[in-house]
Amino acid sequence: MLENGQHTTIKEIANAEAIPTKDNSCDAVTSVFMLHELPTQVRRTVIGEAARVLKPGGRLILVDSLQLGDEPAYDAMLERFPHLYHEPYYHGYIRENFTAIARSYGLAHRPTGARSRPRLVRAR
Repeated sequence: MLENGQHTTIKEIANAEAIPTKDNSCDAVTSVFMLHELPTQVRRTVIGEAARVLKPGGRLILVDSLQLGDEPAYDAMLERFPHLYHEPYYHGYIRENFTAIARSYGLAHRPTGARSRPRLVRAR
């Protein structure tokens, strides 16, 4: 735990499918280049766990690879990537609708506007 004036930062290394934190206890949850490594159902469970621990108004920040349609010029490369680099879950990741998943857990998607954008999701 790091304390900086008014803010406390808890750095937790744990299984994202079962975050060992109380409900509604975190201002933010981040995931950096992890989601494309997970099977579809596990990805959804992880987002659900993040939603569970977020306080109302908290932020879930997802930073990961491009998806189909983000940069159409790269779509063919994104299709080949899992075959060239043994990424067994990437094919599903590039088609995943994170906005719909966020909504299913009571979260709202707030686009950042960046071209290779992180996926910012705001709680309730």
